[in-house]
Amino acid sequence: LASTNSLEQSIARHASQLRSELNQNNAREAADEVRLLKDRLSKVDAVPSTLEVQLREHYQQVSEALRRRDDSDLQQLKVELKELREQLRRPVDDSRMSKLE
Repeated sequence: LASTNSLEQSIARHASQLRSELNQNNAREAADEVRLLKDRLSKVDAVPSTLEVQLREHYQQVSEALRRRDDSDLQQLKVELKELREQLRRPVDDSRMSKLE
């Protein structure tokens, strides 16, 4: 009977230790996942401003080219760049986000 109690206590102690290690591993994995998601989010957050800069630069280049010579294709490109910049400034609505999920 004493050896059975000792064995049960040993099993209980090991089970408790395993649960503790599992919880620590889960917490570490969750923290790693959070760090990874934050890193990805910071990269995603930078996309709109990067696009805005690129669109502005292209718009200025097209405007300068139009000053040198009037061209219907360049005029159309300027209009399209302006529309893209306006779309980029608009907040993302839920219907567009749900399509991404």
